[in-house]
Amino acid sequence: MRLIVIMVTLMSLSACAEKPISLQLLPSGSHAMTNDTGEYTVLNYWAIWCAPCRREIPELNEFDHLSADVTVVGVNWDRDDADTTLEYMERMGIEFPVTDGDPLQQLAIIRPEILPTTFVFDANGRLVATLVGEQDGQSIRAAIESAEHSGT
Repeated sequence: MRLIVIMVTLMSLSACAEKPISLQLLPSGSHAMTNDTGEYTVLNYWAIWCAPCRREIPELNEFDHLSADVTVVGVNWDRDDADTTLEYMERMGIEFPVTDGDPLQQLAIIRPEILPTTFVFDANGRLVATLVGEQDGQSIRAAIESAEHSGT
């Protein structure tokens, strides 16, 4: 009887374990927020009307292309439909994937009030840095290195 109670308890605990978070992307596909490779996720909130957002896009494109240990993912702050978001991505020259919808509830983050805002998540899907304002590869890399050195 004791063995049955232990097995039922273990089964219920495993059922309660958090599911891995996967972001749906545009134009297609998904991105897992947790991984075994040590890859960080840089989640950047932007809007078409935001001048600093438009200025930082080339930096984010380059950082995404050059950083094997990081994936940059955008979020359309205005929550436009997929077709409009894809149009804005083209107009802004966004080369990294953008989420299909706003993942803030999925990620348990607060919607940014200032744009651009960039969230940095470690390979375990934990938020390790929030960067407000225009960013470049150097500032994002510094946030990642700070997180690695602090053990978060």
